[in-house]
Amino acid sequence: MRHTLGGCKAGGRQPAFWGVGEVPKSAEEWRTRSAVLDEWNDNGFLAIVHLPADLPAHMDLKAWSGQIAEQYGEKVPTQYLEGGGQQLVVDLGELADEITAAGELLKQGKLPPTISRNGVTVELRATNWTNVEDVYGYSKFDEKVRGAAQTRRLGTEEIQTKVTNSSATAVARAANSDNR
Repeated sequence: MRHTLGGCKAGGRQPAFWGVGEVPKSAEEWRTRSAVLDEWNDNGFLAIVHLPADLPAHMDLKAWSGQIAEQYGEKVPTQYLEGGGQQLVVDLGELADEITAAGELLKQGKLPPTISRNGVTVELRATNWTNVEDVYGYSKFDEKVRGAAQTRRLGTEEIQTKVTNSSATAVARAANSDNR
């Protein structure tokens, strides 16, 4: 089943969220650490932006950097991704449009050129990941509604660590659960 519910733009919707640091090595790393829901991006390639240490003043880029938050699917409520990686939120302006146009070329099987403007270099690279959609962040339970509780009876060996660290209490609870 394919969960992507809209086209994705290589340059992002502005302002765009960009991962910071090492390029993800796998679909799992990309989806989970960057918390990229299936409904936001269906994969295929990565746009890698190299920013110079001293951006030209006329670019007037304003950005925010911080930790990527967890994400719950909105249109596909059964997906949850923990996040935890680092991100940069920035509006790249016209450069984002160029990145998106190059991404469209790559989707058509054409190798786009490397984009370079004002010391910023953008490289587009096919991921060749095949295990990307309907894999990461989905519960093993068949959840129908986000927020619905899943319950199960704790096994005797689980009660001690989940309820208390007291051995006496665990033994009493285990004995009680066996009598039900």
